[in-house]
Amino acid sequence: MNINTYVRRLATSALLVAGIAYATGGESALSRFVEPEWLQANLGRPNLRIIDQRYGIEFYWQNHVPNAVHLYPDVLTLADGGVPSKLMPPAMLAQILGRMGITETTMVVSYSEVVDSLSPYLTWALDYLGHERHALLRGEFDRWQAEGRPLTQAFPTIRAKEYRLPAKLNDSVRATLSQVEAAVKDKKAVILDVRSPAMYQGIKGFTKRRGHIPGAINRPWLKDLKPDYTWRDPAELRKEYESLGVTPDKDIIIYCNKGYRSTHTYVTLKHLLGYPDVAVYDGSFSEWANIDSLPVDTLAH
Repeated sequence: MNINTYVRRLATSALLVAGIAYATGGESALSRFVEPEWLQANLGRPNLRIIDQRYGIEFYWQNHVPNAVHLYPDVLTLADGGVPSKLMPPAMLAQILGRMGITETTMVVSYSEVVDSLSPYLTWALDYLGHERHALLRGEFDRWQAEGRPLTQAFPTIRAKEYRLPAKLNDSVRATLSQVEAAVKDKKAVILDVRSPAMYQGIKGFTKRRGHIPGAINRPWLKDLKPDYTWRDPAELRKEYESLGVTPDKDIIIYCNKGYRSTHTYVTLKHLLGYPDVAVYDGSFSEWANIDSLPVDTLAH
């Protein structure tokens, strides 16, 4: 065995051990990623629920990871006070999780496709509920399929369970409109707009008004990813964020148009880089732009 092969095998073993420690509540329990190797080795594991979040049930019908149940990301959202696509009330979210056979102790692994990368929305929602045992599949479905791992068209047999909500939700990861208004005036806070530069500048957009929340820093969510849509090197990402003033000592609020893309950057900062105070404003710019009394800045000419 040459040294390169040995190093690769050693690294793979370390990832497997970390994944197993995570799933059993061990020392790696703060990780929010599992490797395909770990998931394949644990497909039959009790109290593991795999969630396919690809945008289109026809893709799930064609093939999916064995024992995965399909869940549209849109299912987790509802209009709230007229504002579309905000996270549904916790009690309703608990019912959906229970229908998928998930309890508060279930290990949840979710995936989507790299072209949409919507699985972080569930990551954020579970963080909000205080659910400890959940992770994203590294490389999403694309990597699983490209590596020739098991696929099926069969639906899993699931018995509904009760998901019990905690006494207190993890409100620190979810920002309200009033908190965003306060953050605009707070020098210790950073508001991060993860939409495209054209939307940030007010050149393009679909909302009532175009532009951005005053003082917001623009960093599109896609800049965190490699060309194959996997996350870039954490050291490089940390350096780039810090150069923008997005540092671990700040209270960071992330927004996009309706909260989906915000959760991708949330995973970058919270779980890849370990920033302590990161929140998603799921009302996002669709809520802000609809309130005429709130200011909107543009860079459009």
